[in-house]
Amino acid sequence: MKGVHEHSPVVQCRPPGPHLGGGSYAASLRDTALRGEILSYDVTTGDGLISGDDLQRYAFTSTAADLEPGRRVDFVADGEHAKQVIALSFNGFSTATTSAQSVTTSPVSWKNHFFSCKGRISRVHFSVVVLILIGLQAPLWLELLPVVWHLKALVAGICLWPYLAASAKRLHDLNRSGTLAIMPVVLSILLSQTAIVAWLITSVWLYLASFGNAYDQASQIWEHSKTVARWLVGSAILIQLAFIAWLGLVRGSAAANRFGPPPSKSIW
Repeated sequence: MKGVHEHSPVVQCRPPGPHLGGGSYAASLRDTALRGEILSYDVTTGDGLISGDDLQRYAFTSTAADLEPGRRVDFVADGEHAKQVIALSFNGFSTATTSAQSVTTSPVSWKNHFFSCKGRISRVHFSVVVLILIGLQAPLWLELLPVVWHLKALVAGICLWPYLAASAKRLHDLNRSGTLAIMPVVLSILLSQTAIVAWLITSVWLYLASFGNAYDQASQIWEHSKTVARWLVGSAILIQLAFIAWLGLVRGSAAANRFGPPPSKSIW
């Protein structure tokens, strides 16, 4: 028995990796089922990259709507490429279902639609919320009721939060961050405030010029400032209308995404 250990071959186990060389590792993974995590995914081109649990990276192309960075997926390795990519749900089981299975949707809650920024909302529910908010403000801005400017600002401020909440949930349905809802609002406010400030400055100048000889020049500038102010306010309104139209027309993710299950299509 002496010398057995001296002449016994030593078997070294090494993890799969580049040391295999010559494409032998890629060939060994042909048509092999693996799991991994999505590193990147371009929804426009459908190209993405997966970090496999075997410490390798695989390129893939897919048109699925529930693929986003950080999502766990099941796939079949074909060399350096991944095919048959299937997203896994948050509890680790596959989200792939047959046509006979029903899709789980979030319940309808109008209280959440108006006041909560969590979850997702459908195009129909978003449109209903926007129409209700417009209906509350339209009589004031169209001067159908005898109100003062401060009341208009108060009602607009009260309606701002439900509008942002509904917009955030609609963005969630598009698998986008809800903070994007603030950007068009901030831009519209900046344009409107710029118009007001420009009009006030030229108005003060016109008043001061009435005591001197530059009244005619100041009057012309004041008229131009009113035109510029109208353009700025009009641009602010168009930005909001374009944003609302985008949220109300673009279809959301059909499957569950990082913000929850798809919203219910029923109105009530």
